[in-house]
Amino acid sequence: MATINKTDMQIRVEEIVTRPTDHILHAGPENRNLLKIFVCSFNNNWIKSPPDAVKICADFGNALHDATIVLDDIQDGTILRRGLPSAHMVYGVPLTIRAALHKTFLIMQNLLRYVENRKYATVRVFCDDLDEGKFTFPMIHGILSHPNDHRLLDMLKPRPLDMESKKLFVDILESFGSFEYTRRELEKLKIGILTDADHMNMGKNPYLERILEDVLGNLETEIYYDSCD
Repeated sequence: MATINKTDMQIRVEEIVTRPTDHILHAGPENRNLLKIFVCSFNNNWIKSPPDAVKICADFGNALHDATIVLDDIQDGTILRRGLPSAHMVYGVPLTIRAALHKTFLIMQNLLRYVENRKYATVRVFCDDLDEGKFTFPMIHGILSHPNDHRLLDMLKPRPLDMESKKLFVDILESFGSFEYTRRELEKLKIGILTDADHMNMGKNPYLERILEDVLGNLETEIYYDSCD
């Protein structure tokens, strides 16, 4: 008798449990891509989410539709679905209900995992220099300009910082005028660079000017907040 390890058994059980909900996939596409079309149309014109997020939403929607439609067929007593016998007519009502609930649970589990991963990635990207212990120009200004206020240094001790701590850190730097001070200093550097280039008769360099403008633009504090929404 062949030995079946735990992994093989799990795969076999998974195949059996998902047969009723997979059955609908063999019944033809019908309006299966309609949800994806709707999601893309809303996103392209209004929401403007990243393509990977749109695909995931559409995939979750289609999977959830497959799980609920077999339950609807049981409730409505539907015999045929897209020209084939309904799932409960082939696999029975009990197994079809289990399959639908199992698929719904997996959908919610994967959706929560995706959200958690996105939140973790957002926290990591937002002010990641704080997690790495880097002393940036605004941070140095904030610490030196308020030597009797130890909040910034105290907040840098535990790492990594959570999102709320990072937001508070940015708020403190904003209240200290550290971003505005950094902007003024960079503006001075920008003028100095362009002036030196002009004195050297190098002519205008629109690409250099664009880079300098981008550097200054990225210092807008709302960019920090946009990155964590």
